[in-house]
Amino acid sequence: MAELLLKNISRTYDSSVTALSDINLSVEDGEFVVLVGPSGCGKSTLLRIIAGLESADTGEIYINNTHVNEVAPKDRDIAMVFQNYALYPHMTVFENLAFGLKMRKLKKTEIQSRVKEAAATLGLTDLLDRRPKALSGGQRQRVAVGRAIVRKPKLFLFDEPLSNLDAKLRVAMRGELIKLHKQLASTILYVTHDQTEAMSMGNRLVVLKDGLIQQVGAPLEIYNEPANLFVAGFIGSPSMNFMPCLVQEKGKDLILRSSSFTLMVPEEKKNIIKEKGFVNRDVTLGIRPENFSEQHHNERVTKNTLILNVEFTELLGSEILATCCLGNEEILIRLHPCSSVRADATVAFTVDMNAAKLFCPDTGEKIV
Repeated sequence: MAELLLKNISRTYDSSVTALSDINLSVEDGEFVVLVGPSGCGKSTLLRIIAGLESADTGEIYINNTHVNEVAPKDRDIAMVFQNYALYPHMTVFENLAFGLKMRKLKKTEIQSRVKEAAATLGLTDLLDRRPKALSGGQRQRVAVGRAIVRKPKLFLFDEPLSNLDAKLRVAMRGELIKLHKQLASTILYVTHDQTEAMSMGNRLVVLKDGLIQQVGAPLEIYNEPANLFVAGFIGSPSMNFMPCLVQEKGKDLILRSSSFTLMVPEEKKNIIKEKGFVNRDVTLGIRPENFSEQHHNERVTKNTLILNVEFTELLGSEILATCCLGNEEILIRLHPCSSVRADATVAFTVDMNAAKLFCPDTGEKIV
């Protein structure tokens, strides 16, 4: 398999559009690393540079400690699966899978062995005589993946391979790719703009925005400890709730105050806020939808309570999503499916301030 090292990779188009800026990343042998971010953040450009389909303006690429900047794409021992399947319509599944091996002039017996092995792994054995027009979208996608597998490359690159599939098939194919990674023990670099897909598939996530790496880490690490406002808002579905407020001292306590609410800062976070100089300064409070809990009528109102107007609810089977209003702010709350909260009600919710995050509104960086 392969280790991948990127040093100071940058790419600019037309001297004005920066696609990538000073990208540094190390991918270990056997890792499944997901590049995630909004459209236009540089994910696919980075993948194409690794594959040799584009050149970086600056920086170095190493595969297994070998410098490959000047190595031709065909000699980098990389297989890339594109967003469109790019299958040859006049060829059967077998011929599509075998085409790259024929171009490499492998022996006929070796080609047949590799194709049959890949077909068995991907459940394509009964489809080898069909042409692409006779296949479903998921089957075509598996053929595209199989064409990469038969080459037995050092490194797999996937460029949004599931974006053309419907929601149900996309979930099924995610599972297939995770199982495939375990079977092959391969090194995979996977590009997606779907943060749910990224969270469910990757060993590590690389979050990109405007050509810059925002954060690298395990999915739960990034979800629980986002580095900045962008990561906090992008990773997580539904997104984190953000509310502007002011940090103030009240005796020995610190409070977060806005025109709509007053919340107490937990004891363990007070010193960090003071040390960073954010007392009497504006901050952005971030609270995930699951960090609210409904207060019932017989419960005593606690100090960290918000009285919210419920605008509407969405029953999703395993949960209820309630869209609420607090002043001019819209707040989304995740509730148990048996919750009695309904639209147009006024409900008291307790906020788990230990799970809340504070961000600097000017820089977006996390304070605590």
